Amino acid sequence: LSAQSATRVKLYSELTDEERLRFIEEQEQRISAMMGDRPVKLETSSLREIKKSIDRYVARKDSVSNKPGEEALNTIYERSIPLVPVVSRAFESKKIPVVVGIYLPMIESEYRPCLEDTTGAKGLFQFLPSTARQYGVAPGEMCEVDKMAPAAAHFIADRMAELGEDSATMTLVLLSYHRGSQSVLGSLRRLRETDNYARNFWTLYANRDRLDDSFRDESGSYVPMFFAAAIIGENPESFGLTTPALSTVAKE
Repeated sequence: LSAQSATRVKLYSELTDEERLRFIEEQEQRISAMMGDRPVKLETSSLREIKKSIDRYVARKDSVSNKPGEEALNTIYERSIPLVPVVSRAFESKKIPVVVGIYLPMIESEYRPCLEDTTGAKGLFQFLPSTARQYGVAPGEMCEVDKMAPAAAHFIADRMAELGEDSATMTLVLLSYHRGSQSVLGSLRRLRETDNYARNFWTLYANRDRLDDSFRDESGSYVPMFFAAAIIGENPESFGLTTPALSTVAKE
């Protein structure tokens, strides 16, 4: 028993606030390295934004609700297991970091293949019907993961061609999935002469007071939410989950 106790991973919920931030910093760098070269070292304010999303997820750990956005963590991560290989193959075929493909559906639909929101966005990756058609998916096929995963990978590949392919610019690609690439490029142009300007999401986040209300109220939390979902999914034992690290499922 003592040997088991010595090797037991300390749960995130058991860490102090300072320990949680150190854990998040280490794991954010690990996720960033999976996304590409030259990970950006984050400021404490950025780490705290990721922490806010992680803490919201953790608060749902023992939820008994079956409503979208309220289910227990283990439920949504378990639901992803049979779908992760399909998604991973589609993203790998487009030379996109697999970690991006795995965790986009976690924040878009929590791996509900037929989720539909009030705007008409539907499916695992929450495409609008017009976008789905643009990428070769008919409205009646939007619940089919084997159709939507290649479409989403194609969409992300197009955004990478516009915004970049290293770890730093991949954060802009993620933001563009939520906000649109022209809006992201407009924000970069607005901040181009800012001190310590760097071409990544965290520059936008640090200067969010100079951007529009929709960034401050919604879009600014999208990339931190992605990192939160990935940190949890790659460290299941730290969050009391029974699933394996999702990147290991991708290789099966």
